[in-house]
Amino acid sequence: MSENPTTPPSTDDDGDKTHIVHSNASSSSATSSADSDGENQKSSESLVGTIIKGRYRIENLIGHGGMCDVYRATDRLLEKAGVDSPFVALKVLQREFTDQPETIKLLFREAQTTQKLSHHNIIRIYDFGIDKQVYFLVMEYLDGETLEEVIQRSRPNGLAFDSAYKILRQVLTALDYAHQQHIVHADLKPGNIMLNRNGEVKIFDFGVSKVFNKDTDEYAVQNPNEEAGLSGYTPNYASLNLLEGNEACEADDMFAFSCIAYELLSSRHPFGRKPSNIAKAENYGLEKPAKLAGSKWRVVKQGLSLEDEAKPLSAAETIAQFEKNPWPKITGVAAVLAIAAGIGYGYHLEQIKYQALATELAQMQSLEDRDRNWESLAPEEVLTQYQSLPSNKLVLREGLLRKNQTEILAIFEKRVDSILNNSRENRFPDYYSVEEVIKEAFLVYPDSRTLEALAQDINSSWQSTVDVLAQRINVHLEKSRYNTENEEDNIYAIIDDLKKVRRDYEFKPTTQATQVFVENYNNAIEAMDTRALTDLIAAGDVFFAKDEDLKELIAYGNRLSSSITELSQYENELDKGNQATFPYAAAEIFYASTYNDLNELLKESKNERSIDELVTKVDAFAEIVPQDFQPLVDLRMNVAGEYQKIADALIDARKDRAANKVIRKVNNQLALANPNRRS
Repeated sequence: MSENPTTPPSTDDDGDKTHIVHSNASSSSATSSADSDGENQKSSESLVGTIIKGRYRIENLIGHGGMCDVYRATDRLLEKAGVDSPFVALKVLQREFTDQPETIKLLFREAQTTQKLSHHNIIRIYDFGIDKQVYFLVMEYLDGETLEEVIQRSRPNGLAFDSAYKILRQVLTALDYAHQQHIVHADLKPGNIMLNRNGEVKIFDFGVSKVFNKDTDEYAVQNPNEEAGLSGYTPNYASLNLLEGNEACEADDMFAFSCIAYELLSSRHPFGRKPSNIAKAENYGLEKPAKLAGSKWRVVKQGLSLEDEAKPLSAAETIAQFEKNPWPKITGVAAVLAIAAGIGYGYHLEQIKYQALATELAQMQSLEDRDRNWESLAPEEVLTQYQSLPSNKLVLREGLLRKNQTEILAIFEKRVDSILNNSRENRFPDYYSVEEVIKEAFLVYPDSRTLEALAQDINSSWQSTVDVLAQRINVHLEKSRYNTENEEDNIYAIIDDLKKVRRDYEFKPTTQATQVFVENYNNAIEAMDTRALTDLIAAGDVFFAKDEDLKELIAYGNRLSSSITELSQYENELDKGNQATFPYAAAEIFYASTYNDLNELLKESKNERSIDELVTKVDAFAEIVPQDFQPLVDLRMNVAGEYQKIADALIDARKDRAANKVIRKVNNQLALANPNRRS
């Protein structure tokens, strides 16, 4: 599989934008046609906008190959953490191959193999798996072009050696590292190597890579069929060894590297794009690139040799040969003196040269000393100082972070534990501070699975704490515990804790808590229980105010709130044995509905018996207010007036005995509404 994982839209000099779409059939079959791009998207456009694993939002198709499509995606976790470029590349197995175990195994083996390789010139694989029947692996997103495009762009003469070697050396260091891990790429070619905008090389597509036998445990059980059907390579860059069906080895990668080096330096394939076995059969002659010095041509030519006994140099040996100095190696001040002594331009000129070279040497030595100082920093110092590294030290910075990753992650975890365990000031952990620490950690290690697991654990703990607090409030409400001033664990203390734990959380009472509240509210109003209503009004404002069905009830309570407060204070003073003045004005507001209800009942009373029943209710009202309370006085006067009407009717009917009985009731009501009542 040779899909370009991260090729973005590129802009040519004339301003036209093209999409580079790579085919698996041949490393040279790159096209920049909008029609080709559109055709590729037809079978895959349904994935755009899809969120994979709840984290990766697919944005657009950026590469297409024989078995896989490659998308640019946004990592929502990095996006939430505020990372400037939260993009990743998603390599997705095309649907027609998802029922073939061999291709699935090939994709996942690429992920597993590449994850073992931690090198700045090898693309990083962050994650892989299956979600929504989509088989995928997540890679770092690169902004640049493949070496295939670099070769095409450098036609017809190729790159100068110095320019090409800046690229080739990075490829060599990556191969040397992989080979030290006993892994060969086995399908190295220009289309599998990216050059980003910073000039950094990234090798990808280890889908057909092999673990070779070097240092194999002779006691381990081997499965000869494990790799059956999973090998693959590109013929134009395959060695004779691979073409003959033999096991892949380091030399195969070095043969492919030599082909790539030749192409970079000449814009031509060394064997005219013929596989090596055909080139050997035709006795194909190699031609030295014009820009390549003889000593360096011998290195490339050795790597391209088709003789059975010839073997290419290793990656490390190739670097050494390319960088071999034909002059004796002289170091330090001795080198400066030797060079200065060999220049015959006179003593003065010699001194100038000496000083210039000495200054340059001192600067180089200073830079080397500074790099060594960086490398000797403790993990805590790396964490606090790595951002101060200059932009040309990105590789050093990444190396320091990678080297100290375990220790630095432990520092972040220790800070999280410290916050979680600090309950001196707060009864619950400060999850917002924990969240900030984790965000900071993700900025350092955005692809850390350890951090991702820690973030999930913290979010789970956070939500669990919120749920527990909400449940405790509902238990209190369901048991009518509204006035809990003397309890530490009261509903208002808990809601304060809940707001601190999750500032944006909106508490919602249970159905049972709401039913109990309404029942208590109505009972308190009917009983004119000012103390109960005080607690209920407060609870209503805090816990039930957003319930549309209760808004009218709570609004009525709020209208009475100040009156209820004055009446409650009056009753509390009496309970303490203190003298207190009855709040007449507040009481008139609070008892207005009671007065109106009793007056309406009086108007509906048609006989003496119904008025007698009303008087019982008036007497009950009189037990909770002073006798000179004006609404009570008015009620008694109105009752006396109704009794008088009945008495007058009895007198007219000459029923004197019955009339006298009613008149006594009139006089009783008038006596209760005494002349000394409050005016």
